[in-house]
Amino acid sequence: MTLLLARAVCLVALLGAPAAFAQSNPVREMMQASGMTEQFGDMGDEFRTGVVETATEQGAPKEMAEAMGEIAGRTFDGKRFLTDIEAELTETLSSDEIAAIKQFYGSPAGKRLKDAEVAASTTEVRNEISAHQAELRANLEKQPDRLAVLTRMDDAMLGTELTASVVENMISAVMIGTMEGQEQPVGKDALAIVERRAASMREMLLPELRREVRASFARTYRDIPLEDLKIYADFLETERAKAVYAALFAATDDIFSARSREFGRAFAEMMREKRT
Repeated sequence: MTLLLARAVCLVALLGAPAAFAQSNPVREMMQASGMTEQFGDMGDEFRTGVVETATEQGAPKEMAEAMGEIAGRTFDGKRFLTDIEAELTETLSSDEIAAIKQFYGSPAGKRLKDAEVAASTTEVRNEISAHQAELRANLEKQPDRLAVLTRMDDAMLGTELTASVVENMISAVMIGTMEGQEQPVGKDALAIVERRAASMREMLLPELRREVRASFARTYRDIPLEDLKIYADFLETERAKAVYAALFAATDDIFSARSREFGRAFAEMMREKRT
């Protein structure tokens, strides 16, 4: 399940800005201009489907897999996530930082990049990336200039680092939530064990996460000229863009940790009810 959670954060996915974002708000407008709403708007459905598939692959009975999927869909609802992200970014971003993001994505290159990210967010393309990761990476390795720029973009966006951090904290939170749902005491010793296990799993998963991000970037920006990618990398390395992505990193990490703890608690409670 952890790989599913990683993909849900790592891959640019999901179409359609939610109607709840109709009112004017600088941060909301920035999120819409940059494609953030399109990346996360339907996240709950993505989690629901992925959890059901993963649970089924692991041998869970159909009823349990579907129940887990429903919990995941509610817990990781995209509109709820976007509302929380908007609230946190409103508290942390300056007007200059917001304006810089909107200005870039309003430029010709910015629009082309956003269009490419949205086009790559369909289920069909996500499945293509998953099925052809090795091929995508191999082709990218043959283009060192392009690989270097995409690596700059990943570093500036904190893509792999964010994914790894979110996965680590989500693993910890699910474990803690499950313990709470089972009404087990969560003391210092238990927390230390959970944190060690999560950190160990992060290190184990990090190479795979890095490969997934590289394959995703290779496919997402496949048709974008190298010059546009260089413009993107240059922008992402500006102080204002770095401030925005650092704030997004912190907010996403916090929200996913809270949601994962909620998921673990709800799952444990469901299992306890089934035993009674």
